[in-house]
Order: sequence, then C-alpha cells, then structure tokens
Amino acid sequence: MIKNNYFKKLLPAIFSFILLFAGILMDHLGVRFFDGAFRIVWYVFAYLPVAFPVIKEAVRYVFRGEIFTEFFLMFIATVGAFAIKQYPEAVGVMLFYFVGEFFQDIAVDRAQANIKELIDQRPDVVTVLKNGTTEVVHAKNVPIDTIIQLKPGEKLALDGELLSDRASFSTSALTGESKPDSKSKGERVLAGMMNLNTPAIIRVTATYEDS
Repeated sequence: MIKNNYFKKLLPAIFSFILLFAGILMDHLGVRFFDGAFRIVWYVFAYLPVAFPVIKEAVRYVFRGEIFTEFFLMFIATVGAFAIKQYPEAVGVMLFYFVGEFFQDIAVDRAQANIKELIDQRPDVVTVLKNGTTEVVHAKNVPIDTIIQLKPGEKLALDGELLSDRASFSTSALTGESKPDSKSKGERVLAGMMNLNTPAIIRVTATYEDS
C-alpha cells in the first residue's frame, strides 16, 4: 500500500520526464512541426505536473507572509528560464527539485515509521519500589524521581539513572547494535533498553511522554 502511494506521488515526475525527453529529442532531431507556439505549449505541459505542487506551496506561504521561500524562488527561477526561452532547462530544474522533495518525503516517512515502531515496543507498565514493596503501575502515571525495578528480560519504559552498581543492557531496539552495553551506577539508561542479567534499580529522570 505504501509503495503504491509512493508510485502515485511519482507519477507527475514520470509524466514530465517523458514529455521533457520527447521534447529534447525532437529539438535535437529538428522535427519540423515542433516549433513556435506548439513547442512552448509542449514544454508548459511538461512543466505543470511537477510545478503545480511547488506553486501551491509558494502561494500558501505567501498568504502566511513568508515570501522568499524555496518554493517561491524555484518558481521564479523556472519562470525566468521560460522568459529567456530556455524551456527544457526550466522543466528540468523543476523536475529535479520535485524528485528531490519526493526522496526527502520517503526519508521522513521511514524515520517516522522507525520512531513509531520503537515507541510501540516500549512497555506500558513499570515495577515501582516503594517502602520495601513492589507495585506494577502504568508508566504514564510514574513521576520523575520514582524508583523502579527492572527485571532480567524486561524492557525499560522510562529514561532514568542507574542506581545499581552495574547492569548490562541490550540496546538493539535503539541502535541496532547486538553487543551488550554495560552501565555503572549513576549512568543514564534509556527507554527501550532491555536488562540482560540481574535486576536493576533505576531512578526515573523523564516522564513517559519525554522518554
């Protein structure tokens, strides 16, 4: 489904590229009918599919009082190219910009998906130590400076400071590294880490939303 969405987003660039390539080819071959108004209209049709989203964003920012954005400058640059009759260059510049924005969107989507996956793996409950007893409570209700216990095999739900002398954690969910990360008393531990050996005592340093 995601791949289909990406393909739909790329369709304007594919259409523009085909028209641009065909236009450059006809220019090179000196096709007789490809001249005058017909040539201009051809390149305008190649330009509009990739230029429309950029123009739309430029107008939106102008109404917000932000005139000299990258969208507005790209529009001005390509209109200038049309004005001096550099039609293929105008289409090419806008096409490359559109494709660059497309790949940037993919990178952002993947980063957001990775963050969401990490958050989904984080446990919802923690074991709170209070007056020598333990109580399992929801992580969202745990305030800063609360003392919690993390058993072997459990993932940490909240950022904190290690109070135990030593502990070993798996950080694969955070960094992708399979090598255990040994921590000493006073060092910072992060939500998503998994305790690997003995029970660890941790002081919470961030709320659930900020961990």
